[in-house]
Amino acid sequence: MAEKKPLYRRIYEDLRDEIAEGVYPVGTRIPSETELVNRYGVSRLTVRRAISDLSAEGFLITVQGRGSFVKKNRLWTSKLRSTVAKSFTDVCIESGLRPGARVVSEEIVRAPIHYARELGVPDDTLFLCIRRIRTADDWPIIDEHTFVPYEKYKGLLELDLNDASIFEAIERVGGMRPLHFQGQLVNAVIALPDQARELNIPLGSALLKRSYTFVGADGVPISVARSFFVGERYTLEF
Repeated sequence: MAEKKPLYRRIYEDLRDEIAEGVYPVGTRIPSETELVNRYGVSRLTVRRAISDLSAEGFLITVQGRGSFVKKNRLWTSKLRSTVAKSFTDVCIESGLRPGARVVSEEIVRAPIHYARELGVPDDTLFLCIRRIRTADDWPIIDEHTFVPYEKYKGLLELDLNDASIFEAIERVGGMRPLHFQGQLVNAVIALPDQARELNIPLGSALLKRSYTFVGADGVPISVARSFFVGERYTLEF
């Protein structure tokens, strides 16, 4: 028998979905505590728990004496059927948010053979893996892993990639900016302990894993990306 969902969670999910669907646009006030109490037939404490969680997730901001308002912290990316490579930095700027990036690690690794084959390099090629946490207004959104051939892109190790565009850095070192992506795969996974810690989410939370290969204007593959999106903070539009 399925476990019954807590009442505060139902309110949370209803309001979250209504915000995502535009029922409550950015800057508008959601129903008051009294209105929600009457709508759901629950206690004020239950309503406050739902609003508190929405605020913690960045959906709402509460103004004393005025109510709770929708924040501009929910991000959308371009449609997945488009192959144009729009950077996270660009998405944030278009959404009126401050893009950020925090480097977690920079490692020289032997990537899976199919990464080498996707980039057209020998199977034993060493890769530089740059792992960063991407943020919007300091809000963790993506656990991003970028793989590039080490010999060609080792100059990235000399750059400060905190709060920087990886596309611009790749162009600076390799001479070509990622323009399109190909071979995209999207699937749901469960957050590992280190991901939960870095993204500030509960252990076992659902993530959207997106894997793809970036190519330049000349059609030559440049890098392989593996990104883990916090599903409740970012929407991939099909």
